[in-house]
Amino acid sequence: MEVDPEVIARAKADLVRFFPALAGRKVERAWGGPIDVSPTHLPFVMPLPDGRAHAAFGFTGNGVGPSHLAGRALAALALGQTEGAAALPIVGPAPKVPPEPFRVIGAAAIRRALVAKEAAEQDGRTPSPVARALAGVPARMGMHIVR
Repeated sequence: MEVDPEVIARAKADLVRFFPALAGRKVERAWGGPIDVSPTHLPFVMPLPDGRAHAAFGFTGNGVGPSHLAGRALAALALGQTEGAAALPIVGPAPKVPPEPFRVIGAAAIRRALVAKEAAEQDGRTPSPVARALAGVPARMGMHIVR
């Protein structure tokens, strides 16, 4: 989970493609660990199953602004409010994702398709119909997926 050698190799190749002077240079560090990303790439504030507590997640490096806004929404919900910050579009149920094991299997297939589609496009080739179809599944589910 910490480092994906395939992603790092592609990043190194892209680095040299954009900056040819870096050819032959050593990349000393790489990171590829898990991050908190919601399916829509927007933060979400949602009630937990018993309804007495709430959670906020999916900040994906968006910083202080969304954190402050989510905090205001959490405070409003804790006070039982239904308007203002409690009624923001980021407040509500989490987006639906397929259950296990379909989620893991599907995610792996979609990830491979995204990699294949991006590699083909970067090389000036037309991606295969299967790669295009699988890479398009998240958008059809209302999710924005990037690598």
